[in-house]
Amino acid sequence: MTRIGSLFLSVSLAAGLAALVGLLGANGLAGSAAADEEGGLVRIGPKPTPREELRLLSSGELPAPAAQLLPVYLETQWNRLSGKDDASTKLKLKTAPLNAKEQAEVAKWFELHPRLRERLLLALDPERDDLRAGARVALTLLHKLPDPYDDGFDRLIVAFATVWDQPAAAIGEISRSPKPMAWEDNFEWLVKNARELGPRFKQIPWRLQVFSAADQISKNERDWAQRLYNHRAGLGAEVYTQLAQDTRKLKGLGGRMDKAQADDTLQNLFKYGGVPEDRAYFAQEVCRAVGVPAAVLTGEANSGIMHHEIAWVDCDEDRFTLHVYDENERERVFNPEAWDACSGKRISADLLRADVRMWSDEDAALRAELFFRVYRDLGKDLKAAPRVNLLKAAIGENPDHREAWQGIADAVVEDRLPRAAATQLWEKLQERFKDAPEVLYGLAVRFAEAFKGDQEQFEFYERASAHFADAGRLDLAAKLRLDEAGFLIAKKMKSEAARAAAEGLKQCAGAGDLSVELAKLLVSLLGEANQIGLAVEPLKTAASKLPVIRRFHVNPHWIELMELLRDVYKETGDESAMLDVELQIGIQERNAAGMMKDNVRK
Repeated sequence: MTRIGSLFLSVSLAAGLAALVGLLGANGLAGSAAADEEGGLVRIGPKPTPREELRLLSSGELPAPAAQLLPVYLETQWNRLSGKDDASTKLKLKTAPLNAKEQAEVAKWFELHPRLRERLLLALDPERDDLRAGARVALTLLHKLPDPYDDGFDRLIVAFATVWDQPAAAIGEISRSPKPMAWEDNFEWLVKNARELGPRFKQIPWRLQVFSAADQISKNERDWAQRLYNHRAGLGAEVYTQLAQDTRKLKGLGGRMDKAQADDTLQNLFKYGGVPEDRAYFAQEVCRAVGVPAAVLTGEANSGIMHHEIAWVDCDEDRFTLHVYDENERERVFNPEAWDACSGKRISADLLRADVRMWSDEDAALRAELFFRVYRDLGKDLKAAPRVNLLKAAIGENPDHREAWQGIADAVVEDRLPRAAATQLWEKLQERFKDAPEVLYGLAVRFAEAFKGDQEQFEFYERASAHFADAGRLDLAAKLRLDEAGFLIAKKMKSEAARAAAEGLKQCAGAGDLSVELAKLLVSLLGEANQIGLAVEPLKTAASKLPVIRRFHVNPHWIELMELLRDVYKETGDESAMLDVELQIGIQERNAAGMMKDNVRK
């Protein structure tokens, strides 16, 4: 096999670091260098192991360019496949190494198709994926390709390998289909119907193809959806809104027209309609059947009701973009989540959006991933400066690599980078991830630790929570206010913690369950300080900002806030106000019950 990967030959490290200079500014973390053609290494004696070679290539003033690191890292991955490198206890090497026959077969495919080799061995993360199981999935699928081999399916093969290396993770996304397809059959169907899946189906990066790879809907439903719909922009919202709302189903399956409707096939849903959960599921499956990456998003609104939305990926001006359709104008679903079939966990829409943006430039994403993998694999075998330089290189290649940014935050906190850079970095990150606030919040939690002085850290919390509140993300502002209060309590500054909770409750009123958390903390702190009466106005403000009745139920978060307000009035001896609150709760509960009865009659 060739030792030089085709993907990285034309890209220099200097260009990547130049991009980082533009992102961080002259006083940030930027640096630049050009490696000489031979890498500046003179080897004497036995050839080093791949790990030793990676360390040599990374331990200078700047790491070697990607074109030099790539073949060595791919060799490291190959050794893990073949059982020659099991040293790391972090690796998910649950299955046996590839046997001699499997190794020969995989090596043959890799030699013929180096792009597949690069994509697969960089996509399968040895700390998260079962590397060997993923390689076996890829081998199974390679045998199912028509002859001659079509390089256009490399990305799809990689997506299936990252999903089905651990079936339990993928199966978390349960299909409603009466006859779900096995993953091998799903792959064959996608290959066979590739011409009907849209002109860009083969160009969709593997990280977005996982939506198709995880799908298990029946062949009958796929064929039906493909006959009825075409791959086009805005399909997710169009299909969601096209499906009729079936209010009878709100009362359960017993209210449906007939038993046939109990089968949630696409054909039945199309005929009878459904509740929002059905509509989102229908839109997801139709999109996937025509080659559009799509996922159902779920999240609790500030009304206490669970909502279902549809997210899908369109190609806008040669870049892939995540779109979300939400018809709930009256309510806020702050951070809906989708199922991530690679990890088997829920992933927020913000993280998904950041992934889509990062992988829109697949080559840059792979280069960034290479530098980050070397940084993580070598760990403390490298000194502080070379480790940071690998992170710089990753961000220089793709500034949306959030794990590399997390590493930079860690470096600042651990004093491997000057703390003076923290403020400037935070300002740059606010701009970089303004459309993915959840990513920014994760970085904010870590950056807060970089400000070692109590006053500095307090001021950072104040600025950061204000940023999220101004951006409309009351949930994240509330989380930071809770973090700030926890920090102040730990410093034995409970009066300041109460102030932070009170300000947070006013600032983030309407944030649902997080409003309740802030309210409970505030009441507790003021109770300890014998100042419970000061909780009245913040509680009233928070309750006034929440929807009261939704879908025939009183908002449980509104009730909790009102009950806290009632208890505060009781504590202060204001019996009249206490009875008034109880009356308001009773009125709203009766109103909701009446609305339910009216709906049943209809």
